[in-house]
Amino acid sequence: MNRIIAKQINHSIIEEFIKKIRELELIFYASEAANEMNFKNTTEFHEAVKRAMELCLNVGLPLEGNFMQIYKSSKEGLVYDWKISPLAYHLVCLNGECYNPKVARMQVDLVTNHFFTTKNRIRI
Repeated sequence: MNRIIAKQINHSIIEEFIKKIRELELIFYASEAANEMNFKNTTEFHEAVKRAMELCLNVGLPLEGNFMQIYKSSKEGLVYDWKISPLAYHLVCLNGECYNPKVARMQVDLVTNHFFTTKNRIRI
């Protein structure tokens, strides 16, 4: 019986270690993406994060290792943010509102630079 308990403890320690290693890859804050893209308000910020997460789920990418909700102290009090991976950072940027000029430009640049060959590139 003692051996079984020891294996369960070791297993949870290993799982926790792996989780902490994955968290090291979360090098950005979602609020940094929102600031870079000049999101107009917290609604745009939260919706962009939500859409980025839904996109990950729809293509089979795990949320763990890409998004981790955190809490930060600010002048408004306790607010939540997200620690995110480089991939999630760009997905948040891309998923802002289409009326946002920076978001629109990033979306168009992505399409023209990555989905068309040099020969067939769209001119804007």
